[in-house]
Amino acid sequence: MPTLTDEMKTFIVKGLACFDTPSEVADAVSAAFGVQVTRQHVHQYDPSCAQPPAERWRALHAATRKAFLADRAEIGIAQRNFRLRMLDKMAHYALQHQLRGEVAA
Repeated sequence: MPTLTDEMKTFIVKGLACFDTPSEVADAVSAAFGVQVTRQHVHQYDPSCAQPPAERWRALHAATRKAFLADRAEIGIAQRNFRLRMLDKMAHYALQHQLRGEVAA
């Protein structure tokens, strides 16, 4: 297994904190750094694994996860009410146009 730099480890922890799977993070590490790592190696940096990583990586994971979830709240499509309103508008639009014969059945 290749030796990972702190930059690579930070990249891995942040990817996991943003809910990327270990396989997705391993592919991203390969693309970004040109280093092949296994999903098992990536999983070692997940605080929920059997042997959690060092405290600094757990702290980075927690901070990144908190920021990610806070940012997600600002994205309209991430909110269920927004999606339901959009779906309702699309359904009304489709029904109106179907009644006019503008949409093929």
